[in-house]
Amino acid sequence: MNRGRHTPTLARLVTYALVGALLVVGALDQELWPLSAFRLFSGLRTGQEVGWEVVAVDQERHLRSVPLSSAPGLRGSHHLLPTLRSRSPSARRRALARYIEGAGMAQRDLQAVRVYRVVRRTPTDGRGPGEVVTRRLELEVPW
Repeated sequence: MNRGRHTPTLARLVTYALVGALLVVGALDQELWPLSAFRLFSGLRTGQEVGWEVVAVDQERHLRSVPLSSAPGLRGSHHLLPTLRSRSPSARRRALARYIEGAGMAQRDLQAVRVYRVVRRTPTDGRGPGEVVTRRLELEVPW
């Protein structure tokens, strides 16, 4: 008989804890399965995948790829990079500067930073990135 009164309280605690965990994971923009797997199941699966590349151009016009995962505090480059075109020039430069800093590159040596939209074949063997189908310059920010 006493057990019946505690069940709704326990159910509320479990519900509040679960909803709270989902909100925290969403606010922190983390992919922590099983609390979120939105990227895993929200995309259309095709034979091609779209990605983004940031390339630094130095004073001698040499190109150097900038790793997107190295920028501290910047997550979700697949969300940020497509929106840079609609941002102000100073906002573009600030965002790209974070990637440059994270890669350990000296900004004073740069002439420009380019953002490319790259379409690749989805690899079927699970090895590395697939073959590049198209690579289009989306944005070039003078430095």
